[in-house]
Amino acid sequence: MNNLHSRTQQAYDWINKYLDSIPTDRWDETPPVVDSNVCWQLGHLTLSAYFHSILVIKGHQPHILQAVPVKDYSRLYHRTAAREVIGKFSPEEMLAHWKLMQACSLEIIGSLTEGDFANPLVPTDFPHPVANIKQEAIEWNILHNHYHFGQLGLIRRVLIGESYDYFSGNLREE
Repeated sequence: MNNLHSRTQQAYDWINKYLDSIPTDRWDETPPVVDSNVCWQLGHLTLSAYFHSILVIKGHQPHILQAVPVKDYSRLYHRTAAREVIGKFSPEEMLAHWKLMQACSLEIIGSLTEGDFANPLVPTDFPHPVANIKQEAIEWNILHNHYHFGQLGLIRRVLIGESYDYFSGNLREE
């Protein structure tokens, strides 16, 4: 199941490279055709990484709860409109939270044994929307990241006026 670790790392890398291609001073802009913005997308991805690859896999992680206001993220980036969250966190704060969440997510996935992947999820107050076992939750995290990567691509195209240059090699492993 090292494949899940490398696929998760790849999904995070793609999102990070895409984030790097959008100026942070435009992250709160909400194009009407998309009705989302980079800050909302990143907040949502940070929250979902916690839920899908940390919480239901190993339970709450106190060091993350001390460093990242997960309850605020849950309130702001789950079922809210992007216009409602403008200015709640700076892009720099959000990136720091995202990087910490990625590192913890990858550390936890890397610590799992082959047998762990078939184990049931850690119980939470709300059921996982698609998974019953740890492997399914981690796979969903990867798919979910790719879904939002597509949304970031559309936001980038509308804000900047051009699509990402995939042929430049920027998204390939270096």
